[in-house]
Amino acid sequence: MYYPREEKRDFLSTLSTLSLIAIVPLAILALMSNHGATALFMLLGSQQAQASITEIQNTPNPDLNIITYRYDVDGTSFTDTYTQNKQHDPSAYAINDTIPVIHSTWSPSTKMMQAAYDTSDADAKVFVGCSTAILLLLALSFFALIRQRKHAAEDIYY
Repeated sequence: MYYPREEKRDFLSTLSTLSLIAIVPLAILALMSNHGATALFMLLGSQQAQASITEIQNTPNPDLNIITYRYDVDGTSFTDTYTQNKQHDPSAYAINDTIPVIHSTWSPSTKMMQAAYDTSDADAKVFVGCSTAILLLLALSFFALIRQRKHAAEDIYY
């Protein structure tokens, strides 16, 4: 026997479940956007600094170098490493050379190399798109769950 209220309840539960399931691939895609969150944070406020290269390590892969560098911001010194991919950053670096670093004005320890920052525009867009879609799907799921509860409370009268 056809029961329209049962159809409505099934629709709401399916909507809630499918929206929660769709969040998983979007979260994986957001995590795969290499420097998406960092690049987005840098778009909110960034400043350029010059870092001094302290060490260069060659790897078995000829296209990769591990560069250790140091930079100062407001009297505070930061040291970190940068894995140079020569396909994206073909510059030849030597010890005591300077390398441009983009750091956040809010948190100077959050930084990116200029070469990585220049190529991370698409990563930031993917991260923003996935994050927005995740928030919309969570809102849709929450809306469906609220409607399910309201629908169940109305069943008392039927």
